[in-house]
Amino acid sequence: MSRSRYHKSATLAQYRDWRQIATVSCNLCRGKRHYLPADLIELLGDMETEHLERRMRCEACDRNDYLHVRFWSPIAGDDYPITIRRLERVETIRRPVWRDERRG
Repeated sequence: MSRSRYHKSATLAQYRDWRQIATVSCNLCRGKRHYLPADLIELLGDMETEHLERRMRCEACDRNDYLHVRFWSPIAGDDYPITIRRLERVETIRRPVWRDERRG
């Protein structure tokens, strides 16, 4: 079922303001990662979260069609430790593109 064009989902900036954590889980390899919305904004830009699953890839199996993203708020009663992946830097790969020219 598709959403109405008038219905907007929450954006990453709203989840950042609500101090929530994004949990991205892969249903293929069962991997799970936790991210801060501020890091996702820096990497992907501020976007509606319904499009987030297609813009990311699983780091283990390199697929994006099995991803599920959910947002949740950590509370003081959560005493189990979680590992949050933080954005350290963005590396750009420079790859030359060649063209052939005929001479003479």
